[in-house]
Amino acid sequence: MLFRFVVFIAAATLVTDRACRAAELEGRGSRPNVVIIMADDLGYGDLACYGATQILTPHCDRLAREGRRFTDAHTPSGVCSPTRFGLLTGGYPWRENRVPQHLTASEPYVLRDGEPTVATVLKSAGYATGCVGKWHLGAQQKNPIDWNAPLTPGPRTAGFDYYFGVINSHNQGPFVLVENETILGREPGDKITLVGNREQTSGPRTRDERQLETIQAAKAVEFIEKHREQPFFLYYPTAAVHDPYTPSKERSGRSPVGVYGDYVQEFDWAVGEVLEALDRLKLADRTIVVVTSDNGGMPRPTTGAGHKVNGDLRGHKGQAYEGGHRVPYLVRWPNHVPAGTTCDETICHVDHMATLCAALEIKMPYNAGPDSWNVLPAWLGQTSNAPLREATVCVSQFVATISIRQGPWKLLVKGKQGSSSESKYGIDGPELYNLTDDPIEQTDLVERHPNKVDELTKLLERYRLQGHSRPGWRSAP
Repeated sequence: MLFRFVVFIAAATLVTDRACRAAELEGRGSRPNVVIIMADDLGYGDLACYGATQILTPHCDRLAREGRRFTDAHTPSGVCSPTRFGLLTGGYPWRENRVPQHLTASEPYVLRDGEPTVATVLKSAGYATGCVGKWHLGAQQKNPIDWNAPLTPGPRTAGFDYYFGVINSHNQGPFVLVENETILGREPGDKITLVGNREQTSGPRTRDERQLETIQAAKAVEFIEKHREQPFFLYYPTAAVHDPYTPSKERSGRSPVGVYGDYVQEFDWAVGEVLEALDRLKLADRTIVVVTSDNGGMPRPTTGAGHKVNGDLRGHKGQAYEGGHRVPYLVRWPNHVPAGTTCDETICHVDHMATLCAALEIKMPYNAGPDSWNVLPAWLGQTSNAPLREATVCVSQFVATISIRQGPWKLLVKGKQGSSSESKYGIDGPELYNLTDDPIEQTDLVERHPNKVDELTKLLERYRLQGHSRPGWRSAP
């Protein structure tokens, strides 16, 4: 009798444990997966769903049909590294001059110990986290980087369980691929040395630029396949469409815009590879997909065919005019984000921290996202009586020019202009534009609206002095 009782209790305990584990898995599984695909130097006018007529982008166009297209989305900077910092941390990169420009090939890891990122927050909530593609936020803690030692701290220090890709921009050395902290294909005794950004004087050159995006897209799909049974966060910052323009042989010669158009179409192909994997694994309905760019397009990367990289916007990559930081932004989340809709709410890449925490019902750490505003209502198509962000700050390369946008008003002021390189992205004096009346920034209204200039100048100074722009953020618990 005692034996039967013990067996009963053991069986009941086993059933209870299995039920608890099943409930836990079901709870974790109820949270959507998150995929953020960020192109490099893709302009506001490069996708067909944003007006391009000579470049075919069927997969991005599909996202626009199945999700929401934003027309007033911004990067916090006109160049790559600062935007990557802002997207992951939810903080403006110009604060304390943290990341004022794109990193050179030799610069170390720019994040601080324990600094919350989107990856660390989602990882703590049970997500598998992966980064595939261009990192460009440095590695190690020494300057210059020792390419013959493990590349840590690096992406995995920032909260990613797995990393594969190009630590720097793909126009910078060394011309290798990195998995986690290790350079692939480097044999014992090989010594990698660099001179400047682009000259690799010794060591293996194992990266085929023509196959780079093909390899990275396959790794992104592999990550999805591996983690299909649990919530995952995939951050896929592509090499495309940064120079050098290196589309694969299979996708070359297909655009009337030339090699640049081919590369844009390769980026779209990579988006399609991810979407196909989500469809095949029956994950699309429970996955948030965001497709965007890290800054505006380069000035005139190609000629002919009448293609406008940044549409009709003024300026280009590196500048604080709209062409430097207004970018395509598509979000799809079936049964949540209204399909086939367009939104003109002003949003910024630093908003991913607060918005994803709200969407996933995760408590944001007290010291996370000082400039990250919750723009989930804009994703979901919900109406609000006021703008979701009080104001938005975007800067040029080197922070030579700082812009602050509130409603239709945009003020540009001088930032740091201590060298000829910095002054290249600067302005002579303050400029004020009303983007509702003048979206291409042609009519300077500084002299007509001095009160508005003063108001926005004071708001920018307040944001700088208090160390945050989002209400409720605290630097201590």
